[in-house]
Amino acid sequence: MGESIEFSDLSLYIPIDLYNPQYGTPVPAVAPYTHGDSVTQFTGVYLQDQIKIFRRLGVTLGGRFDHASNFDSSDPSHISNAFTPRVGVTYEILPGASLYASFSKSFLPQSGRQFDGSENGSFVPPERGQQWEGGVKTALLGGRLSTTLAIYNLSRTNVTTSDAVHPNFYSVTGQQRSRGVELELTLQLLPGWNVTAAYSLIDAKVTDDTDIPVGTPTQNAPRHSVNIWSTYEVRRTWLRGLGVGFGGRAYTNQSGDLFDTFKIPGYGLLDASPKC
Repeated sequence: MGESIEFSDLSLYIPIDLYNPQYGTPVPAVAPYTHGDSVTQFTGVYLQDQIKIFRRLGVTLGGRFDHASNFDSSDPSHISNAFTPRVGVTYEILPGASLYASFSKSFLPQSGRQFDGSENGSFVPPERGQQWEGGVKTALLGGRLSTTLAIYNLSRTNVTTSDAVHPNFYSVTGQQRSRGVELELTLQLLPGWNVTAAYSLIDAKVTDDTDIPVGTPTQNAPRHSVNIWSTYEVRRTWLRGLGVGFGGRAYTNQSGDLFDTFKIPGYGLLDASPKC
C-alpha cells in the first residue's frame, strides 16, 4: 500500500526545483555528542625482592605505588593513589617439583567517562583487583617436560564497558569474580621442536552490582577452553633461527553482553606464525 501526500502541510517535504533538481537528501550539520580534551597521567614506582630462606623455600616480596590523574579544561583534576602489594612463596617438595602460592593486588587507571546527567559526564574510577593463586610446577626429563597446575581466585571492581544507552560513555559495573583451574604442559619432542597444551576451567560471574543481577556470567568468559601450540626452530646450518609455529584454540559458548541476554556459540581458531 502506498503513502498519500499530506497537502495540508507541504513543509514536511523537501522542495524540488523542476528546472534545477538536486537529488539526494540534504544532511544537517553534524554536531558532536560530547567534546573535550582529556589528559591521563600516571606514575608508578615498583620494588621487588626475592629471598631464599632455606634451600627449598623461596619468598618473593614486592610492592608498587601508583599516582594517576585525569583532567581536562571542563573538569578539575581527578587524582587517585594506590599501593598494590605482591607476595609469593615457593617450596620444593621433590627434585623438579615445587608448590607455590601468591597474593597480589592490581590498580589500573582508566580514561573513559560515565554518564552522570551532564554534557561531558565524569571520569570513571580506576579498576582495582585482587588475586589469590596456588599450585604445583614440575620440570621433568631433564627439563624437557614442564607442567603447571594452578588454582586461582580473581576479583575486580570498577570494570568498565560501553554504555548502550549513552553513546561515547562507559558503564561501571560493581564487582566481578573469576575462579578456576588451569593446566599447562610443555614438551620438547626433539631439539628445536616444542609442543604446548593448555586447558582452562573458568567460573566467572558478577558478585555485586546495582543493575546486573548477582550471579550473571561475565561477558566474553568461556567456561572451558583448550589451547594446543607447536613450534619448530632450525638449530643448525645457514637456516639456523628460522622457525614456524602452528596450533589451535577452542572455546565453549560465552555471554554476549553484560546482562547475558544472548550467547556467543562455541568456536575454534587455527593459528600459524613464521619466525625469522
